[in-house]
Amino acid sequence: MGRAAGAVALGAVLGGVQPSPVDAQVVMGSVLESNSSAPLAGVLVSLLDVSGERVRATLSDDTGRFYLDVGRFGRYSLRAERIGGRF
Repeated sequence: MGRAAGAVALGAVLGGVQPSPVDAQVVMGSVLESNSSAPLAGVLVSLLDVSGERVRATLSDDTGRFYLDVGRFGRYSLRAERIGGRF
């Protein structure tokens, strides 16, 4: 499939300032079209560990929002994908 038209702005916030072994970490944010800032629904947002393996994934809702329960403290990156291409 071809690359999706337009670019995406992916914003995220890591919840929980001082992690402890019993506290779950949360990543939440919005997926927006970079030119218009319109929310993008149905985008697969994946949380990747330092080796690039998917730890968690979710779809953005109708307002472009997503929420991922990380489960453990660590260093992660995000990847946004949609039918038609990766952003």
